[in-house]
Amino acid sequence: MSHGPDALTLPTASQWRAARAALDLTVREVADAMDVSTPTIVKLEAGGEVRASLVDRLRAEFEARGVSFAPDGRGVSW
Repeated sequence: MSHGPDALTLPTASQWRAARAALDLTVREVADAMDVSTPTIVKLEAGGEVRASLVDRLRAEFEARGVSFAPDGRGVSW
C-alpha cells in the first residue's frame, strides 16, 4: 500500500471526517465519487477497516482537492 511521503501514517477516522467537512461534501457525495456504498464511507469515518485500494484512492482524491493530512493524526489543512 502506497501513501506518498508519509506512507506509514494512515489518516485517522477524525481526519477522514474533517477532510470531507473541509470540502463541504456529504457522505453520499464522497461515496458516489469513489463508486462505493455510503456505508463503506461511514465505516471508514468510524475507524473501521476498508480496502487499502479505497484508502489510497480516497486520500489521493482529497489531496488533489487541496487537503493535507497531518502525519501526527491531529487534523487536516486545506
